[in-house]
Amino acid sequence: MSQRVVNRPETGLTGPLAHLAGVLVLAVMFSLGGAYDTDELGLMHRLALWLLVSILLVGQTVVIERLLARILPSRGAFRLVSGTGAALLTLLLVTLELDLLKQTPLLPKARDPFWEFLAFLAPLVLTLSGFILLLRALAGIGPERLAEEAEETVRLIAAQPVIAGLLPAPSPAAGAFGDWPAGRVLSVQANDHYLDVTAESGRVFVRGRMRDAVARLRGEGGVQIHRSWWVALDRIARIEREGRDHVACLVSGERIPVGRSRVRELRGRGLL
Repeated sequence: MSQRVVNRPETGLTGPLAHLAGVLVLAVMFSLGGAYDTDELGLMHRLALWLLVSILLVGQTVVIERLLARILPSRGAFRLVSGTGAALLTLLLVTLELDLLKQTPLLPKARDPFWEFLAFLAPLVLTLSGFILLLRALAGIGPERLAEEAEETVRLIAAQPVIAGLLPAPSPAAGAFGDWPAGRVLSVQANDHYLDVTAESGRVFVRGRMRDAVARLRGEGGVQIHRSWWVALDRIARIEREGRDHVACLVSGERIPVGRSRVRELRGRGLL
């Protein structure tokens, strides 16, 4: 099996340098323009104010969108839901934060009724949040992502004869997945509605769910190390840390993620 890359850091339009650049551009633009009647403040005062506001705006948009993307499925209408939710939550938080700033020397303005203040900020905050999310979405479907999805599509298409023809018809005892390859199972990866099953006799794709696979493999000398991965214990060469996360290095050379909820079980098995 080819080596998979996991926990890939964000780069380009989605990386931290791009976010920092966006913060600086917004801060300088608003400071020099004296936006929202802040031209009466000194230049350095305006710069400090708008730098803080820009950090709140960009940072909260990105963080909230990431959190919602982890909770919601990352496809179809759910992407739109997570983006819209991120923009609306950012608007609410920025309104609260600016309202609190009005009680400090950094923003010496009289406080406004909250909902009127939110409606006043909405055009600016929603426009900028939407632009940030659009750039992140466009970066997420760049050439590298499209190439990965095309490769995955070809792989699934190539597996169709195995699913439809080479495997025997599902038997009642086989459950939802049909018959698996003969021999000991080495690893199982969940991929949408299919399971990528690697055994000593070969590799096939079968339709099924990971929880059913884990139930089927109970007592087979393996462990579910991630919500999408089950691996035979003797296939794990070692487990390494990558920042706050762990990665399992298999004897085949693959590096696959370890779910944080699985760390305690792996530690109990002496793998950590």
